[in-house]
This record gives sequence, C-alpha cells and structure tokens, in this order.
Amino acid sequence: MWGVAISGDGGTVASGGQDGTVRLWNGATGGLLVTWPLPGLAGAVGNVALSADGRRVVATSDNGRVRLWDASTGQSVSSDEGHIGVVWGVAASADGRRIASGGDDRTVRLWDGGTGRATAILRGHAGRVRGVAVSADGRTVASSGDDGTVLVWDADTLKVRATLQGHTGAVRSVAISVDGRVVASAGDDGRVQVWDTGAARPVSTLTDHTGEVWNVALSPDGRTVVSSGQDGCMKRWNAQTGQLLANLQRTPGEFWKVTISADGRWVASAGLDGTVKLWDSTTLELVRTLRPDRRYERMDITGLMGVSEVQRESLLALGAVDRSGL
Repeated sequence: MWGVAISGDGGTVASGGQDGTVRLWNGATGGLLVTWPLPGLAGAVGNVALSADGRRVVATSDNGRVRLWDASTGQSVSSDEGHIGVVWGVAASADGRRIASGGDDRTVRLWDGGTGRATAILRGHAGRVRGVAVSADGRTVASSGDDGTVLVWDADTLKVRATLQGHTGAVRSVAISVDGRVVASAGDDGRVQVWDTGAARPVSTLTDHTGEVWNVALSPDGRTVVSSGQDGCMKRWNAQTGQLLANLQRTPGEFWKVTISADGRWVASAGLDGTVKLWDSTTLELVRTLRPDRRYERMDITGLMGVSEVQRESLLALGAVDRSGL
C-alpha cells in the first residue's frame, strides 16, 4: 500500500496502492467496505485523504489529477485540470471542503472539495513538492519539498505566512496540528523537525532515525509526533521536548505512510507488504491488520502434491493455507 488515511474517530480507513484502486475499510472490524478503481487517473494510487467524518475521500495518481468521492453515495468527480507530473501529497480539511495537493511541477494546488475544481495555485518552492497538510478549518496549509523548506500558507489570502528552514536535503513529509500552530516535518537528513508556525522557529529536533525519514504525523493537539523511515522504524515522540516515547522496529518498507486519527487514539500505517495496520497511538501495539484478499486467499494446500518448495512458498505468499504444520 502506498497511501493511507483515517477518519476522526478511526471508524473508516482509506488506502491506495499499486493496483490503481482506493479501498475503504471498517476500522472497527477490519472489513472491506468498498473498492473503487480510478477512472481518469493513471498508475498507482500514491496518496489518499479523508474528511474527519469519513464521507469525503480524495485520491491522487501519476497523471496529476485529483479524484474525490462521496463515500455515502459512491459518486465521484475528477479534476479537469491537474499537476504536471506526479502528485506526491494530498490533504483535506476536517469538513473536506478544502483539498490541497503538491507535485512534480513545484506547485501547491487548492481544490473545492465539493466540485473538484481548482481554486488556487501556490508557487513558492524551488523543487518538487513532496508533502502537504491542511489545518482542521482549512485556513492554513503547510507544504514541504525537495528544496529543503517548509512553507506555511494562508489559504484565504494565498500568501506565505512563514518559511521554515532547518533540514539539509529534501523534506518528504509535513503534518499540522488542528489549529495550525504546530507543524512537523520529516527529511532525507534523518531528522524530524517540530515548528512553531506563529514564531517561525523550531521547537524541537528529533534525531533517532538512521536514514531518511519518509513520513510524519502529528496528534491533533500538536503534542505527539509519529514518524517512520528507511530504517524500518515507527517512532512516537514528545513534540515539545523531543523525547522518544516508543519505538517499533520492523522490516524496511512496512511503515511507508503513517497517520493519526483526529481523536488521537489510533495510528494507521500503510506498508509495501500490501497491508494497512492500525496501532494503539500510545503504546504502538498492533490492533488490527487490513489486507485485501490475495489471489489464493484461504485456499487449503495441505498435502498438495506435484509442486516445488518455491511454488509452495509462492502460494502461501498469495494467501494459501498449509495446515500440515499445525
């Protein structure tokens, strides 16, 4: 899975991946609710976003377009215009009425969440825009890019409120608190920076990752940071002091994307193993794994003859079950 988003109460989870589909899941049971292909979009689904109530779903792909769904009806609309090149980041306000995206063309674009129409193009980055985040009220947008900067925008006046510089190298991901006063950013320099947007200054620098930090999420109150990176770790931090509170080591790529629910209770992660996982945000203990059915899901191959060990392992990887060892 390449992208993941979670509703405010954790009841709905959205995911997107290499197969070009968006999936909605019941966060409480792990059940798959619906699968939507991406008409008008091309390639893998790189990013997804959800409104707080889970009713507005947003997805992006390689052709620069943004597609929106009403989860209650399944109706969708795709933007007529779009980025030139890949869209690397997408985010939505709490009510889903304001969408922000960032891409290869060095722009941040704002969209009307009801119509899918572009409302503004923000230019300020000197390289591709890697990450975007939107405050709950939609009035503040943060963006990060290959130019090593984080820009904080007033989404009403379309002006830059603050330029935050502190990373060396690309800034892959950015997150924002509900009120827009705290921003967290993750960079190729192995650091997570926490910023006070009003004072345009760093609050803390988090440096326990070894290698690039791929993704960062921020609790609604801006007090807790969750990050993931090239080292295969997901880490939970005190945003104000920089203290490492929890560390989970897995295989590299299992935590490709991470996000926190608006009620602060759940962390959702998307992994290159094709799964979405839900975690307790305090302990980082695994609560539930969400996985689409694989080609041979639940096929019983116990005692199957005429297959090599390599073929057997391939069938197991695709969901088959061998009970001979039970």
